[in-house]
Amino acid sequence: MSPATETTTKRRRRIRLWHVPVVVVVVLVAAVLGLRWHWKRGFRKRIAAVAAAGYPVTLEELDAWYEAPQSGENAADWVLAAASYLKKPSDEEHQALWRIVGSGGNRLGRREPIDEDTKALLVAHVRDNAKALELLGRAAGIEESRYPVRYSDGLRDAFLPHLTEVQEGCLLLCLKAVLCGETGDGGGATRALESAFGVAGTLGREPMYVSQVVCNWCKVRAVAALARVLCVTELTAEQLERLGTVLDEAYDPDGMVRGLAGMQCLCLEVFERPESVDPDLLRDLPAPVLLDAYCALGLAAREGILFLTMTRAYIEASRLPMSERDEAFEAIGERARACQKRCFLLARLWGGDGLRPFDVTCLAHLRTAATALVVERYRLGTGQLPESLAELVPDYLESIPVDPFDGAALRYKRLEGGFVVYSVGEDGVDDGGKERPPGEEEGETYDIAFAVLR
Repeated sequence: MSPATETTTKRRRRIRLWHVPVVVVVVLVAAVLGLRWHWKRGFRKRIAAVAAAGYPVTLEELDAWYEAPQSGENAADWVLAAASYLKKPSDEEHQALWRIVGSGGNRLGRREPIDEDTKALLVAHVRDNAKALELLGRAAGIEESRYPVRYSDGLRDAFLPHLTEVQEGCLLLCLKAVLCGETGDGGGATRALESAFGVAGTLGREPMYVSQVVCNWCKVRAVAALARVLCVTELTAEQLERLGTVLDEAYDPDGMVRGLAGMQCLCLEVFERPESVDPDLLRDLPAPVLLDAYCALGLAAREGILFLTMTRAYIEASRLPMSERDEAFEAIGERARACQKRCFLLARLWGGDGLRPFDVTCLAHLRTAATALVVERYRLGTGQLPESLAELVPDYLESIPVDPFDGAALRYKRLEGGFVVYSVGEDGVDDGGKERPPGEEEGETYDIAFAVLR
């Protein structure tokens, strides 16, 4: 081989060696671009599917979805006006009042008497908030409600400060009902409880998951106040029937779906424009330049696909029969937690926690309370308690209400001095109507029970 030929061969070999890294880079770039295109296309397709299902996909659409009152009267205005008049007790006094109708280990037992100091505090609190109570009563009489939220402002409005005002207003009405019950004023207790459910219902149309949770929380607190009222005073048949109607109307079967769909829309900007999200709203966000790169690579869209997949699963689970929802939500939550381990934005948005179908627990409280009111009406009409709920059919009930947790009929037991209507609760175990006693948070299993004991 001549020297010239040998030189040419070596040059070709050198060129071929350079081909390898070039090809590797080209393949990697092509793969990244392909994945980026695939993720962004998949994200857009899922957003289009959300829109096709009739749910909002832009913040402007979300604002329009939360419709303004058409009648010109807005219950939310009255709730917020009442909040401006609300005279809040000190933290220590608030804790003492909360024990009366609250939940958890520090609450009073249903038949446990209110001590004189707490009763004096209760009387003063209700008296000092007469104006707020008047305005809350007016709010409860208005069907339409919309709080002044601009979802088009993005996540910064997602914390919904008015939720605290609704909670405080509902608590005040519950305390008023308890005080009326303690003094034998059944009419006053009935009106206060009707208003408490009405104020809770002002959140009913709000398209946020947390709003639906607070709405249900307020209704459960009102049920707790009703239970205490019935244990200390006897309501008339007309008052029992009025409250029964309120309880029957209190459950919103579409509330959870509405809240999930609204939350889904509000959070889309996290995956569409992560660099625009206020760093104070999501913890430990990196510098904007890194978020830009994350979005440019399509990784934010990839997380958006996972987010929309999970929220769609939650919405579908919210349409299942009540007795199947809790298990379905738990299964979705396990998948969500597994996904978040390899996600950056999603982990900061949800913090690793799954969602819960709080409406199932709320419905169990509402149904046990409503059924207990029917039992009370039967007792007033016949002079005795029924041996079973079957005796209430068909004169007082069309059929025995269903336990939302297991799909069976609600349970009922006669007790010394009264009775209990109960659901097996989240654990699905029939504990004979045993409620969680004050002071005990964990350990044994308990039921969701509504007992009337005098």
